Amino acid sequence: MLVIFEGVDSVGKSTLLQRIKRKHHIKEIEVYDNGSRFKDEQTVSLAEHKILSSIDFSKDTYLIDRWILSPLIYNTVFRGGNTREERYIYNFRRFPHSKLIYCRAPLEVLRDRLKLRGEPSVYPLDKLGELLTRYDQLVSDIKSSGVPCLIVDTTDTIENCQLKIEKFIFGESYE
Repeated sequence: MLVIFEGVDSVGKSTLLQRIKRKHHIKEIEVYDNGSRFKDEQTVSLAEHKILSSIDFSKDTYLIDRWILSPLIYNTVFRGGNTREERYIYNFRRFPHSKLIYCRAPLEVLRDRLKLRGEPSVYPLDKLGELLTRYDQLVSDIKSSGVPCLIVDTTDTIENCQLKIEKFIFGESYE
């Protein structure tokens, strides 16, 4: 299975992915614009979608921290364009054993989290609302297309978010 974590900066997707990865010893795929790189012993190095197509996701579970949606949405907000493109939904359909986890929090919470990070932001905070709206629209489209999606409100406790994600990945009987 291919499990994709998506959401804006500071929403908590990477933290949740890492907790699930460590607990269940699941492989992670990191995909970058210029290919992929090893992060640690559980991270598989892959070069974008062509190699993803060669993996049998029916046998093993892999996690991806941002894949198709984030580059699309961030480029759309900062360079213009349209996020409602069928080809991005098609990319999910190419992987029948895929699930999308959309980590979300209210705009004010995200603004506060970004400020608390103490890192210089790579984009103006006034763009955060537009990013969030674009994610909401595209995730809704993908969910409507039949791709299994879980929307996680990360204002809940980290333990509750993790449990919801584990049930979504492994089945309702998981505890």
